[in-house]
Amino acid sequence: MSAAYLALVEGDDGAWNVSVPDLPGVHATGETVDQAIANTVEAVGEWMAAVSPGPGWTPPRPRPEAELHADLDVIDALENGAVLMPLGPPLGG
Repeated sequence: MSAAYLALVEGDDGAWNVSVPDLPGVHATGETVDQAIANTVEAVGEWMAAVSPGPGWTPPRPRPEAELHADLDVIDALENGAVLMPLGPPLGG
């Protein structure tokens, strides 16, 4: 079964931030949630291209949601108002 990366979404009207805990350094902003998510999807593609050593490389698998809920950085973000949501279609799907 394939899974999508989960993203942390936080912000307020006019200033949204989305980050992907499973992909270090991948985050983006936008004036709307939709814009921030679209920018993050683009950032994921750029990250994959930058870290890929070449043909045959497979991206890191998304962690299960339960595992993310045990990550201290994710816990902190959730306690400060962020929400986890799937980012795009599942890998391989």
